[in-house]
Amino acid sequence: MKSSKVILPLLLLAVLPVLLLATQTADLSVLFTLNTDIDYKEAVMDTDSTLCLYNYAVFPPPQQILSVRRIGPNGVIEPQQTIYSFPGDAVDSDSFYRNFHSQIVDNSIYFVFANQDEIILLMVSGTDVTSYSIANVAGMGGACKCGIFNNRVGFTVQDSEDREHLWFWDYLDDEISLVYSFHPEARGTAISGLGPDKLLLSQSDYDTGSPEQYPVMIMDSQMNISPTNLYNTIVLPAYPFDENHYFAYWAEFAPYGTWSATCQGIMTVDSGDITFDTWSCISDMDPYSEAWNFRLALPGNLHTCIYNYSGMSGDYSRYEIYSYDGQGNIDPYTGFPQVDNSLSAPKHVCLYQDKLLLISFADGQHEFRLANLLSQEWIPVTGSPWEWPGSNSEDFNFINSDEYIYGIRRAQFPGPAIVSCMKLDISVSTDDPVAAPPALRAYPNPFKSSVKLEFDSIDICPAVEIYNLRGQKVRTLPSQPDGTIWDGKDASGNRLSSGIYFARPQSGSHKVLKLLKLGD
Repeated sequence: MKSSKVILPLLLLAVLPVLLLATQTADLSVLFTLNTDIDYKEAVMDTDSTLCLYNYAVFPPPQQILSVRRIGPNGVIEPQQTIYSFPGDAVDSDSFYRNFHSQIVDNSIYFVFANQDEIILLMVSGTDVTSYSIANVAGMGGACKCGIFNNRVGFTVQDSEDREHLWFWDYLDDEISLVYSFHPEARGTAISGLGPDKLLLSQSDYDTGSPEQYPVMIMDSQMNISPTNLYNTIVLPAYPFDENHYFAYWAEFAPYGTWSATCQGIMTVDSGDITFDTWSCISDMDPYSEAWNFRLALPGNLHTCIYNYSGMSGDYSRYEIYSYDGQGNIDPYTGFPQVDNSLSAPKHVCLYQDKLLLISFADGQHEFRLANLLSQEWIPVTGSPWEWPGSNSEDFNFINSDEYIYGIRRAQFPGPAIVSCMKLDISVSTDDPVAAPPALRAYPNPFKSSVKLEFDSIDICPAVEIYNLRGQKVRTLPSQPDGTIWDGKDASGNRLSSGIYFARPQSGSHKVLKLLKLGD
């Protein structure tokens, strides 16, 4: 305890002169804007900052493929490349492989396809594909619910009497099994993640006047299923604050389906019991709607949120920040970084080089706002606002790394994409006659297994030091010419817990900090 009390003030004192003397500015540069001929279904940025646009058929062609077009930050569009060919020909709807699920995991994407005979899982990273397949003995098809959970593909199917059944395919062990059958009379079901290792199974017949009871169930990673205290309720956890508290949506139904209400608020899961702190409960007869869409966790247990309201008087949205106390209580936060909502609520919220980046759109222009979370200062962005080549009603999608930001517009679906590649050059000016601190980059960030740390010059950084939030140094890593790799472990080789850490150069004259987020 004594060492942490000493190290933390020293760390803050080392950084304080830079924060006081330095002024950061950012310059938005648009590297290119391309009117492409590319129709795509999913977009992912590869580890080398190349944009990968994936495409597959949605109607039965003679032969099915999964293809990719790659666009580099230099603006070069690579030719279409077939990365997977489905077996056989799609001669009819039964033999056609439909996409039932797409899930982005870091810089990879998982696809689940199925026809009446086979289920196929494709794990795609760039142009590399790992495939798994199994006979479709469960009859997966139609509008089933599907997801990937603990190295398994879970999905629901309906039998001839419209009863839903939950199946799981363990693709590593090549086994498929029936796990749970919903109530025979249930006509509404939902399956959703409850943290990293649990699922929530809910069901209702939309008629609570019925004497039947339809339990909400929790399934753990070993596929053990246990009932909760809830019945006849559809529950959808939307955003986790921790493993026991979520922002959630749930549906309440009146007797004999006379009316229904959609509720929102904080859901607490405690030993199998579920309770709600209701923020809003709107029936289908109400002339308005509202929704809180939580987006991003920030250091200090802060969480960004976009609030949307729609009513007879008009629609509006605003950007909000909430503080979480770790005990299920979440309250509006009024400290830095608050924003001027007159610029419209952001369409994209992310961390860019450890700074909060907000991108809003209004009157045909994008406004870029950048906040330094460490110094609690807004960074002026020259080149913003930027006029987007489109209108307010078109489909926007942003993908970013710590170096590049891709903006993608798709006017119609399906249809060709317009792609813009941008970057923010963040510089530091200081009154200190010593040269400005060097740039320190981290990728990927957040990370799960390892992160790569790079300086402008290895000469000014013989080693990199890693600190936790208490100011304790947990690791010292020698710099390497091609980047320093940190595996999330301390000096003894023990895996550190998930959370926020800081990297800084081991140098007397340069005190730049880099915020790192280690995930589970």
